[in-house]
Amino acid sequence: MQPVSVITFGEILFRLSPEWENHRAAMFVGGAEANVAAALGTWGNSVAYISKAPDNGLSRQALAQLEAANIVTDRMLWGGDRIGAYYLSREPI
Repeated sequence: MQPVSVITFGEILFRLSPEWENHRAAMFVGGAEANVAAALGTWGNSVAYISKAPDNGLSRQALAQLEAANIVTDRMLWGGDRIGAYYLSREPI
């Protein structure tokens, strides 16, 4: 395992944000703890994120997004069959 200064842990989530006029939706990796880790990684801190996710391609792509934000993911736990999701509108309601 790579040594880090900060470790965050929590449920990894997918955020769905629809673009109604274009009939499509953007998907982002999120969750409060992952967002904190992304901010710390962007600011140059050595940070790792721990969560449990299914061992599949979608989870691996989510981790690739975290790694692109300078987050170490080598402590992840694999198992289960679900990842949480939430909806966030881009337009004011």
